[in-house]
Amino acid sequence: GVGRVFGEELGRRPDECLMVGDNWRWDVVHSGEVGIPSFWIAGADELPPAGDVFPIGQGRLEEFLELAKSGATNA
Repeated sequence: GVGRVFGEELGRRPDECLMVGDNWRWDVVHSGEVGIPSFWIAGADELPPAGDVFPIGQGRLEEFLELAKSGATNA
């Protein structure tokens, strides 16, 4: 799975990576299941489905890019 790819092929722990995507289930939930934090590309008015997965942020791609440039996505 995704966690194996990060560990074996990229030499990174899942918590050292960040998934950015617009599909709640595939991008946010699945990455969270293997310990990869995520940023959900979705409008500010969109509410995430109930559950126990929480992205580090939510917004338009441009908003994510500004966060990334500022270093705010670094742990």
